[in-house]
Amino acid sequence: MKFRSWILKLKRAWLASQVNHRGKYSIERLLALEEYTRTTPLLRAVLVCAGTPLPIIVIVFSQEALPLEDPENGWQVNWGLWVRACILSGTVSLAVAVQLRYLIQGLEMSSLQLIVLSALMALGFTAASITVASAWVFPIPYMVIVMIPTFLLLFVCIIRVLLGAATFRNILTKRRQFIRFVVAVNIQVLMAISYPAYQLLFNSVTGSAYELSAFLLLPVLKLVLKNLVALCLADLADLIPENIIFTVHFFNAIYLATSMQSASSTFAVSAIMIIDLLETGMTLYRIYRSSNRIMKQLQQTIGPSIAEDNLLAAAYSLCHYHDKFTKEERTQVQVRSFFPHQLSTEGHDLLRKLENGTGPTFLLRRTPSRCRR
Repeated sequence: MKFRSWILKLKRAWLASQVNHRGKYSIERLLALEEYTRTTPLLRAVLVCAGTPLPIIVIVFSQEALPLEDPENGWQVNWGLWVRACILSGTVSLAVAVQLRYLIQGLEMSSLQLIVLSALMALGFTAASITVASAWVFPIPYMVIVMIPTFLLLFVCIIRVLLGAATFRNILTKRRQFIRFVVAVNIQVLMAISYPAYQLLFNSVTGSAYELSAFLLLPVLKLVLKNLVALCLADLADLIPENIIFTVHFFNAIYLATSMQSASSTFAVSAIMIIDLLETGMTLYRIYRSSNRIMKQLQQTIGPSIAEDNLLAAAYSLCHYHDKFTKEERTQVQVRSFFPHQLSTEGHDLLRKLENGTGPTFLLRRTPSRCRR
């Protein structure tokens, strides 16, 4: 009995650490996805998926194509490094500003303001880095990390000037949302620090008996960061999966590939690849089982008429049968997404009907000018 109790506790602890059990798909987002898949040509969807990462890929390759001079020649002749810093700071500041715009309710930032912010940050950060290099040492050790306080100070000052005093004070009054934004940015900064630190650790033990142990730290680091992101966005459940994919998984994939390139042990590389494949396989299997279970439940609720439909179509059909559920069951449903989505008139009407019979929803919404698909 004690062994069984211990196993159950271990299982509960493991499930609690799995962020894939915390995401919730809002009905608004479900309806938007169903309409998008029904009305969008396959070619357009493929082009959107393939074209979305192209700008950042072009930026990265353009930055890496810039030549670097010998550091011993001094900062004056190393123009390639400063152009790289300019591109990096401008891109990162734009990404941070977009997060600010979406995580603070009611904040309006025009495209022109974003462009001006990015340009000023690029010039200001580069100028500050050159000043530090000329007054201290060149190259600046761990430049990206050392210059983070300067970057944040410049960002706050420029935001204050661009948005004005009233808007800036309004941001600060929304304490909970502002703290969530700050925590989200700090988690990304933590990733920028922790993964290079891990890479340094791995390089120091490459070829030794500790190489496999260092490899096995990477999944642990990934799990910790995923849970930090999930905790930060705990009340925005439908944003958790995409944020984890485009932050933690992205960082992890890059450093996993980097570690494998410098690894000397075939056994260590094989072990980490097997662990990664097993994790992916288990996730896909859980999705498959959950989909089958949900389909069976939907067929029992709605009837066998949806037997040939996919899960998305079945879930969409379920929204029209909300009267079949008890009030307690409906209170567990998240109707509104944190972001408004483009919906048809029928979709908006259905959402209004569902809101009249459900519990807590995301009532704080943005203006339709920034609707997402």
